[in-house]
Amino acid sequence: MYFPVFLLLMITFGSQLSFGVFFKVIANEFGFSRALVSGIILASLIVYGISSLLSGRLTDKWGAFPVVLSGLVCGSLGYLLITTARSFLELYIYYGLGIGLCVASSYAPISATISKVFPEKKEKMLSFAFLGIPFGQLFLPPFLATLLEKFGWRMTSFSLSVLLWLFFLPILFQLWKYRKIHFRIKEKRIGKFDLIFFRNPSLWMLLITGLVISAGFHFLSIHIVPYATDLGMPLSLAALTLSFSNLGSLLGTFSAWYLVKQFGHKKSSSYSCA
Repeated sequence: MYFPVFLLLMITFGSQLSFGVFFKVIANEFGFSRALVSGIILASLIVYGISSLLSGRLTDKWGAFPVVLSGLVCGSLGYLLITTARSFLELYIYYGLGIGLCVASSYAPISATISKVFPEKKEKMLSFAFLGIPFGQLFLPPFLATLLEKFGWRMTSFSLSVLLWLFFLPILFQLWKYRKIHFRIKEKRIGKFDLIFFRNPSLWMLLITGLVISAGFHFLSIHIVPYATDLGMPLSLAALTLSFSNLGSLLGTFSAWYLVKQFGHKKSSSYSCA
């Protein structure tokens, strides 16, 4: 199952993290400031963060298949509608809602499903499946930059709309296959979600750590390509700087399973933060 998950995360996160490839083209065509263009991806990240809570809740109730399918529809429609955008408000809505919901509907449901279907080897499965995220950022930026230079950013966005369907189909078949496992496990669940969890200091420490790491990571992924083109690099070469900046993430994701297996979750997290 991990290869279909790999493909899913590769296209969802890889396309979102490749936004820097489109940055200056959109700014120049619409006459936006860089602050306004940055707001487009910010809107997507806000929607992603908020709707991740909802997607996890819906996965608990209905299973991952309908949640992931709805994310596919939102993402594909978002990239398709972006090709018709004529104002910054349309870009904010289409990209912010469409791509934000798409990414949120992939990560949490897939994590929950793998943990339920493969409880004894979930660390290994998650580590290998989540390699799709760094691989997406490794290969998609130069690929999208090449498409953009040849066909323009609107046609490139349309291509992403089509690619989402191709990359989502394998995991949708797998989720349909395992849908009955979800309901068998659901019957055995004890207790419900309670806001008391938010009183846990460990949870807040994880949230703050994730916020800091994510902020720095996304700042780099959004602005490194425009900065490289400011220095005179062609877009295709500038996109490679984004790809190679992700090698550390690739190594970390690949080694996560080994670290957890050897040292446990707490020590592995401490080593990663250090």
